[in-house]
Amino acid sequence: MSFDKVVLKFASPALCGIKPSCLFSMTEDTFFQVFPRIRKWNQSLSAFGRKLVVLKTLCTYLIFVYDQNLLEKTVCEFNAISYLKEKNYPVNKGSEKILHELFRRLCENKSSGFPHEVGLFLGYPLEDVKCFERFGGRGSKYTGSWAVYGDVESACRKMKEYRKCSDECCALYDKGLNVVDISTNYKANIMKEVC
Repeated sequence: MSFDKVVLKFASPALCGIKPSCLFSMTEDTFFQVFPRIRKWNQSLSAFGRKLVVLKTLCTYLIFVYDQNLLEKTVCEFNAISYLKEKNYPVNKGSEKILHELFRRLCENKSSGFPHEVGLFLGYPLEDVKCFERFGGRGSKYTGSWAVYGDVESACRKMKEYRKCSDECCALYDKGLNVVDISTNYKANIMKEVC
């Protein structure tokens, strides 16, 4: 599978502006091959408030793809701010500093896995993020893209919406469209088919 299609498979919901962010990994070899393409995409996508950030961890590269407006709305919500404050995030310094703190934590990640609060940035309901942390993933009502402890019906609708977006974007790529055009021009068409 081409790197472009991997990006669409794992990050379409953020690229199309229906999810705050998506996160996936790639190897060092892949990073060196595709970094110029990521830089070019960022130049085109920045006008739409979307960005791909490459993070280097101990053993891999992470790609954090986000929609700036959705992410800011997500992390600046009152309950999210309270939660992030408990986690020692610089909540009084704005969403950009909060995001940079997440990046720092992801890069310093040891073998213990991702910091639990990453789920909030990925758009998972705060209740699900907190319960996953508290119960270590056990006892959820449903498990799909994330472990659901709260409203299963709402979570399943969101998961379906995200999956449909990824599938449709990959299909558009197979028809010859590129990542930037798909990300910036096809949100309305994708959303019509989901609803």
